[in-house]
Amino acid sequence: MGMSRLYRLPPAGARERRFGIALRADRAVTDRLDEILRAIRYVYVARHLEPVLFCLSPEDRAITGKASEALADIPCVYSTDAGRIGKMSLVLSVRLHGLILAVRGGVPAVGIAYDPKVSAFCREAGIPCADENGITEKSLCELIETAVHMDAERLYEIAGRSRQREKQNTSQIP
Repeated sequence: MGMSRLYRLPPAGARERRFGIALRADRAVTDRLDEILRAIRYVYVARHLEPVLFCLSPEDRAITGKASEALADIPCVYSTDAGRIGKMSLVLSVRLHGLILAVRGGVPAVGIAYDPKVSAFCREAGIPCADENGITEKSLCELIETAVHMDAERLYEIAGRSRQREKQNTSQIP
């Protein structure tokens, strides 16, 4: 039995027609917030996905609030429910936890690497990632398009590997 049979993604109708964004109060992100916001608008217009701004840590409230205010002219949702990330149609995350949840849910994702652990995870998972110097509207939109066009079988494989690693890590806990 192939990996895709073991780890089926939810049917398209089970996904929210939304774009999950998990920001982090990091200098690289705050300095390039306008670029990130333009990429979010691009997804809203080009992909018709409503943004959901996830606040995954109390320290991110300020930057998430600032992004929410800047996006006030388009429908935008604010959420602290990390469990919803796996139900999005697409995810852009600075937070490692957001990327892990997206990958586990088989959601196309793009990382923004503020820290080597994020770029390492993206590389290992095979998902697109912008480094600090690549946080531009153009590069983010290109990475988003790469993620959106990832083959479903590839997403099944990534989700399956992620779940297997999680099981192995859990079984090693004394």
